[in-house]
Amino acid sequence: MRTHSILTTVASCFIAVALVSSASDQKRPVTSSAYPYGATTCLQGDKGPGVKLFLKPYRRCEGKVSQPYLEVDIREQPIPAHKSISIGAENWAFRCLNPNESCEQASSGNIVFDHLEDTSGKGIQTDGYYELRFSSGRSESGLFKVDCIEPCA
Repeated sequence: MRTHSILTTVASCFIAVALVSSASDQKRPVTSSAYPYGATTCLQGDKGPGVKLFLKPYRRCEGKVSQPYLEVDIREQPIPAHKSISIGAENWAFRCLNPNESCEQASSGNIVFDHLEDTSGKGIQTDGYYELRFSSGRSESGLFKVDCIEPCA
């Protein structure tokens, strides 16, 4: 009888911890990212000023960004940390799956930068998460980390 009581108590504790953990992460998507690696550069010309973020499935810093990728153009300056940036009228996002098709623009979504500071003394740590919805009914969401910072021309 005592063993049953202990097992019930332990099970209840695990359930309580799981509920508290899931409640505290409601604002963050739980899905794994198909585009976890990022590169940034500046928006220029009639698109700027701002930041262009490329999200890619593979880590690669040199050369041209290859498809598939997500492109997020952020014109909100300065970029806030820990604040949701809406995708829509001012900030745009595109999903580019292959070179033979046009990129699809996101109809709505959000991106949040968790870090935008120099935490290691070696460079800027930039990471966060995104949720993008497309008119085709598909969506993309996940975590990202910027590995590459492209200089502005």
